Amino acid sequence: MNLINYYIQKLIYFYILLIRGKNIDTFQNEVFKIPKELRFIETSSIDNECAEISFGLPYEQKDNLATLELLPTYITGFNFYLGGSMQSLMSSFSTSVFPSKIEHLSIGNSSYAESPVDTNYIEMIEVLESCNFINLKSLCLGCWELFCNSHCLYGKLGDITSILKNSPNLEYLGLYGNFQLSQSLSLNRLKDLTIELDDPETNVNGGFITQSTLDFILESQFSMLEEVYIDLECDKNDYSYTFPNKFLEGLTMPQLKKIEIAGGFANQEKERLLKSPLINKNNIKFCFDGMVVS
Repeated sequence: MNLINYYIQKLIYFYILLIRGKNIDTFQNEVFKIPKELRFIETSSIDNECAEISFGLPYEQKDNLATLELLPTYITGFNFYLGGSMQSLMSSFSTSVFPSKIEHLSIGNSSYAESPVDTNYIEMIEVLESCNFINLKSLCLGCWELFCNSHCLYGKLGDITSILKNSPNLEYLGLYGNFQLSQSLSLNRLKDLTIELDDPETNVNGGFITQSTLDFILESQFSMLEEVYIDLECDKNDYSYTFPNKFLEGLTMPQLKKIEIAGGFANQEKERLLKSPLINKNNIKFCFDGMVVS
């Protein structure tokens, strides 16, 4: 189905809804408040029935891209690259049909952002706490997408425990900026985990995560996790992190194949990690050059 046929069919669909007296939902109304040039739909080159929508990126003329004029029902993912000031949009999204259907969700900003940049995503994350992301496979929170030779700005995510608990089928998780966890998790389909607190060139960040949050992450059950990248570098690296024993014993990530950790750790923590069963009982590729004593 080409884009012209797609729009014709969806216009007919919404016309039928209107003549039946049904209103276009609140989310669509909020979407259309976004400038036309900052919202587009991307259809799969393999299967045009799969579509991903991006907000905040300028539309580019490509075969599989089009300005978003109408919300289809078969959306597989959303990219909200509008910064932290989009509570109304996120609130309407949270009550729509899409959270339980989509496979990908990104919340953050990009190198196209205009000043001033809002990197506080706490209220937006809170709005999503009650959503059921049962089909979500990929989640990026606080991300900063680069479309030119520049650097990232990270901020605050707040407590992300609920949104992760409500995303049981995640395969990829990216966390960028400061976040909190109030308990350990069980994400038994997760294969790839990325955590990054700061961009060393801009030094725009939300500050350190706490030791308890790091413990909850490392003590979570990730039975299928294969790759881990945790960069806790922030400011002067004066947060002396330690590793929980359960993590070092290799009980939480039994399928781990590759791990990289950076940041400020307490004295002898790097040595504990290198001597741990986690590293020595499996053929794991590792890089701990970025770990420093703080």
